[in-house]
Amino acid sequence: MVKIIRALYNNNLVVLRGELDENSESDIIFYFYRDIDEEEISKIVTAEILENGKTIIKVKDLLEEVKKKNKRLIDEIDLDYDNYIVYNLFGYLLFIKMALRELQNIVYSKGLTKIAYLIAKDEENIAYEFSQYLIKEWDYDKGLEKDVLNIVNDKNKFIEYYKRVKEKLNKGKIDRIDIEEAYEDLKESFKNN
Repeated sequence: MVKIIRALYNNNLVVLRGELDENSESDIIFYFYRDIDEEEISKIVTAEILENGKTIIKVKDLLEEVKKKNKRLIDEIDLDYDNYIVYNLFGYLLFIKMALRELQNIVYSKGLTKIAYLIAKDEENIAYEFSQYLIKEWDYDKGLEKDVLNIVNDKNKFIEYYKRVKEKLNKGKIDRIDIEEAYEDLKESFKNN
């Protein structure tokens, strides 16, 4: 038996946890071939789950891969620290963007183009849901300032700022210049609000 911990896109793209698992270490991102409700999922045994969808990746493995890539990217950039809220928010939004990009690359490389398309089509909402999952299940809230946490917990604000960061980072390979431009754009939007 498994349960949905967080629906990332309807009840198709979800984070699942085994009934005996007590923490997020064993959570997986899973794609159901059809919309399925939580009650139906709770009645399905693990073998039947695999007949109704496809395991994408363990969340733990995804996060480890993103941390490695994120570290390589941010090693070379120079961001000013004059606005700590922007600095803190940008770091978090960059991490979420990198996680979704990695997830999209994984599903695309496995030939699961429908899922890659869903992620591209509804990226901001999936980013918000994944962010909320990380905050609640992986304690990512501990690294965020209260003001930043208020922003990322407000879906409309999260999406507004995520779109700003995403605009600069959706041009193919992400490099130092893209990150610095995205940071400056986010900083400018804070001045205007």
